[in-house]
Amino acid sequence: MDKRVEIHGTSRTDMNGKRGVATDFHEDTWRFTVKLDSGVAFKVKRANVRAEGAEEVEEAGEGLRFEIGQAVEANTGGAVWTSGEVVALNYREDEWPEGKTAPYQIELNDGALIFAPLDDDCIVRATATEVKGKEKEKGKGKEKGKGKGKGKKGRAGRK
Repeated sequence: MDKRVEIHGTSRTDMNGKRGVATDFHEDTWRFTVKLDSGVAFKVKRANVRAEGAEEVEEAGEGLRFEIGQAVEANTGGAVWTSGEVVALNYREDEWPEGKTAPYQIELNDGALIFAPLDDDCIVRATATEVKGKEKEKGKGKEKGKGKGKGKKGRAGRK
């Protein structure tokens, strides 16, 4: 993981604005371990961790991995992954503090709307179909002539 983050919105005002590295995500408690720049580590609720500089993103989608309309899987608790589609970038709710955004709002296949508080594979990831498609695309033409014997050419594209 090792992603630069900033802590915000906690009841501990001395922690808000502190920066460090998210070193681990604990699915059982839904918290990140954040090692602050001072060297001290804390477990912080996922809602109180954002990518460093996320509040400074001016252009929708700048630096994000997914686009509106892209199929993704969202971690909806523990080891549960639910399929859905990105419907908004840099999502914001009216009651959130000024500058707080979530990288993605996702509509799950059951119609529920959720948001991903951090752009990280432990929270939101490409669907297995999306990943397979990219691997096939990357591998186009690479199998030609690679195998010895009949039937080896073009096998990468078969299911």
